[in-house]
Amino acid sequence: MKRTLKSVQSDSKSQKSTHGVAHPPLVNIELDHVIPDVLHLTLGVTDVLEKNLFLQAMHSDARNKIQKIKNDVSCVDKVKYLIRNCGVAFNTWSGKEDGKIEGLNWTSLSGAEKRKVLTHFPSKLSASDIFDQESRRTISSLWSGFDSILSLIREPPCHNGHNVIFEEAQKWARDFLSFKQVGYQRITPYMHWMVYHIPLFVKVHGSLSKYSCQGIEKANDIIKKIHQQKSQKWDPCHEAMVVKKRIEIGKENQIGRVKRKYVKRKCDYWNNEIFSQREAKRAKFL
Repeated sequence: MKRTLKSVQSDSKSQKSTHGVAHPPLVNIELDHVIPDVLHLTLGVTDVLEKNLFLQAMHSDARNKIQKIKNDVSCVDKVKYLIRNCGVAFNTWSGKEDGKIEGLNWTSLSGAEKRKVLTHFPSKLSASDIFDQESRRTISSLWSGFDSILSLIREPPCHNGHNVIFEEAQKWARDFLSFKQVGYQRITPYMHWMVYHIPLFVKVHGSLSKYSCQGIEKANDIIKKIHQQKSQKWDPCHEAMVVKKRIEIGKENQIGRVKRKYVKRKCDYWNNEIFSQREAKRAKFL
């Protein structure tokens, strides 16, 4: 059942969409050379876990409203506060975006923030009063189990590590599908990756952390920031490369602008006058 670049190319020439191939590959790279990125695996799976969490919270709030059970804090807000308590900036609001829930939107966390939530959220959920006890236990197990699998992928055991990852990932997927709540009845492509492809790559290459794309994505963020803030926008590519090189040289030679020490000379202004001036400005616009 192993697919190769040659088989994908032949499928693309077929009159019918064979094996889901509609077009020829844009870049001719053998499929066993395309290694999954742990960062995108983390984002892809945790996005589903977050969505299912808020779906269940919204259903609980709707059920409480029908049964006329009054709560000071809604389940959605309780989930929001739990994620905030993990040490990340997180918020929810009404709206609709791709990948979110109809009527509810929330902050998209970065990879580092996702790992922080994966570490602290399961224990905080278990100690809370959100949902019933069985649901809390299952959701906590799924979050902590995925965190454990990520740790194995980054640092696989020396002996038979790929089999350990496969067994843990397969068990996690079964637990995910067996949870009888909305959103847990479908395995996503990232989960399929985790169970059936990543153990093979770990067997061949060892830890997949060395193939992380975080450095490239960070460089892309820096380039975009340079273009928006430090560019004349006449020749963006040249200007970005020049500024990037200047930053690298500055770091190597340990040169840079030394911030001057600021001393507050008018303490009364900073403690009192500035607030009265701001209030006066607000009053003009009211």
